[in-house]
Amino acid sequence: MFSAPRIALASGLSLLTACGLIMSSEDKEKVVLACNGEAVEGTKAHEKGPEGFMVFVQDEPGDAYSYSADGVHMKLKSAKKLPEVNTVFCMDAPVEVPQGECAFDSTRGIWVGGVQVVETNRSKGPTFPRVGMRRSARLVDPATGQTIAEHTVDRDAPACDAFVGDPTASAFRASPPSGIGFADWATAQLGVTK
Repeated sequence: MFSAPRIALASGLSLLTACGLIMSSEDKEKVVLACNGEAVEGTKAHEKGPEGFMVFVQDEPGDAYSYSADGVHMKLKSAKKLPEVNTVFCMDAPVEVPQGECAFDSTRGIWVGGVQVVETNRSKGPTFPRVGMRRSARLVDPATGQTIAEHTVDRDAPACDAFVGDPTASAFRASPPSGIGFADWATAQLGVTK
């Protein structure tokens, strides 16, 4: 039932690769080695500018890096062939950063029109950890495997008093920084004006 679309998709990707519109999977597997500090044969030495950029992301600590089509900034252009690659952006897995706790009290009382006018009972309510997120990224010269520059982005957990309603643990967890969180830094490092 689904074989015809899969064949069409596979042949379409092969055609795009053959025409030089996207990089082959084999070449991406070579370029990702730069994130591990290895020189990648067939690539150019690092050059400042918007061309020859490749993005690889690590989802969990200890995982291998994988190619990401998400990009960092629209002015940074992905390389389409191995000899065009001159800068590799390696984004490490996000790391949790404990930032204290949010403790709540439960109250019971007399409510009028949705407003509690008299408190009749107060008890200790739930407590939730506040968890911020930190993520680091590196610009790597693929020809040498050497890090050119490194940057870290921190995201604080939401404040305890910013929550309205019945709290849950997920309400006090920051979302991990994505590639776009590194856009200003990466474009400045590469000499690209936004």
